[in-house]
Amino acid sequence: MILEKLPDSFAKLATLNKLSLKGCENLIELPLEFGTLHSLEVLDLGNCVTLENLPDSFAKLATLKTLWLEGCTDLIELPVEFGSLQALEVLIPQVGNFEEAFVEWV
Repeated sequence: MILEKLPDSFAKLATLNKLSLKGCENLIELPLEFGTLHSLEVLDLGNCVTLENLPDSFAKLATLKTLWLEGCTDLIELPVEFGSLQALEVLIPQVGNFEEAFVEWV
């Protein structure tokens, strides 16, 4: 089975605190309501090479501390409210594609 997207019901896992989708090379998108994962602290999207964007609700991940985006070569921009991730301590970006957005955010 090739994972292209997570089911919308995935966003109901309110107590999930760590999620690794590393290497899901066919993952194109995350559910629109992904930001409802209010307990999420660690998210590894490394090498999700076809991931095109992060949903706007991503900015609601208030407890997110660590985010890996390395190898997300199709990800070209961050959500507008990305800077509101105040708990974020570690960000490993795919700088080559959204270097300007990253510099503006920092």
